This record gives sequence, C-alpha cells and structure tokens, in this order.
Amino acid sequence: MKLPTLAGIRSLYNRLWRYRRPRAVWEAWGRSYAADPYLSKHFPQDDWLRETLTTRRAERILEVGCGTGAVLARLSAVGVGRDFTGIDVIDPATNLETEGAAAAPFRWSSYDGATIPFADGSFDLVYASHVLEHVPEPRAFLHELARVARAFIYVEVPCELHARTNRGALQSTLDIGHINFYTPDTFRLVLETSGLKLAGFGVYDHSLPVHEFHSSRIKGIAKSMVRKALLSVSPDLATRLATYHCGALCRLDEAQAPPRGR
Repeated sequence: MKLPTLAGIRSLYNRLWRYRRPRAVWEAWGRSYAADPYLSKHFPQDDWLRETLTTRRAERILEVGCGTGAVLARLSAVGVGRDFTGIDVIDPATNLETEGAAAAPFRWSSYDGATIPFADGSFDLVYASHVLEHVPEPRAFLHELARVARAFIYVEVPCELHARTNRGALQSTLDIGHINFYTPDTFRLVLETSGLKLAGFGVYDHSLPVHEFHSSRIKGIAKSMVRKALLSVSPDLATRLATYHCGALCRLDEAQAPPRGR
C-alpha cells in the first residue's frame, strides 16, 4: 500500500478545496459535517455534558485540525465556550465556514502538525475530531492535547476496521490521509494507554445530511434508517459490520492538569 506524507496530505486538502470541486459543494459538505454526530446529538441535547463543560468553566476552547471552523462555530452557538482558537496544517482562515457562530473572539492559525504552539494548560477544552487517524504518532499527539488542556479533551475517530473492511477500502482511506485504523476497543485502548481518563464514550452514525451528501436524499434516508436501527439494537454488532464514529470526552485530574500558561 502507498502511504501518504504530511506534505502530501496538506497538498491534497488544498487541491480538494480550491480546485477539484466548486466552492458551493464544499460549503455544503462542511455544513453537513458540522451537524454531524457528536455536536448534533449531544451538545444541544445532552444536558449532563453541556452542564459539565459549562459549570467547570470550559471557556477557552482549542480545536486542533479545525478545517473550516464549523465545529467551533457550532460550539459557540450552543453555548459551550467563550473564547475560541482553531489550528490546522492548512491555514484555516482561507476556508472558513462559520455561519451561525456566536459573537465571540475567534482566532485561526496554521501549525506544523506536531507541536501545538501554545503554553501548557492554555485551554479548558481541547477538541480534535477526525484527526487522530491522520497523525504518525497517535500517543504523542494525544500527549500534546493533554499538555495544552486544563480540564477536558474531546477526541473523535472513524472506526474503520470491521468484518467488511478489505484492502481496497483501506487504500481508499489511505488516499485521504488515514494512516491509523480503529475499532471502538482499540480507540479506547490508545486513549487509556496515553494516560487519559474517560468521562464519556459513545458510538455514533453520521447525520442524515452527510448520508444525503454522499448519495441522494432517498438513498441517504434509507441508509440512515438501517444504520441507526442496527446501532440502536446492538452497537457492538453495528461496529463489527460497518464504519461508525467513536467519540470520547476525557477529563484531566487536578494532578494531571498543568498550571494555566506554565
């Protein structure tokens, strides 16, 4: 199999955004994924999670691998956080899609993909959705998230290893920069062996807009109904048969959390 490089991934996503599809298509893609699993299902509706983050004063939020900024915009809209920073290997400021964001400070910058350019304990919540599968050293990446976090870390990945995974499927994900492949159990393992303590863990399907974006409205509805029914009956069986998404909210103990701005 042909493995991607960081430079190749950066070049790929620059080409995808700027040249290979009309901007309106990528904006629709961004909006569909901004409504995707964890944000649409939990931050608006899960009172425990939102209360946990607000009462623990998760005010300063960093998203690593922020893409178009849609996730941070959504967090601001549902009342999680007051100050938002997004970084990515490509300058996010050139591709922003933040419609509906609250009136709050937002900062955007690029970074080298390895060392997060902030002091220890700079943020109350550090968020990395669909990034871990891209990085050459997953535990080193998680340690960096923990270093700049003060209270919480949220990480989400696609769980692409299941009974229907074949060589062709793996190559197609390699082509878009996925070099790490997970099941729910192996994802949990890499978090725990990185020293992170789980406060919440869940398996989710794509939102309906994502299914519709990749096929048609009718096919998207049918696919969404089948996948969500299977997930509701048996999450273990569902993840053994198809790709779903795992999200984990990790909490730093006082002993783990570095002094702010150390």
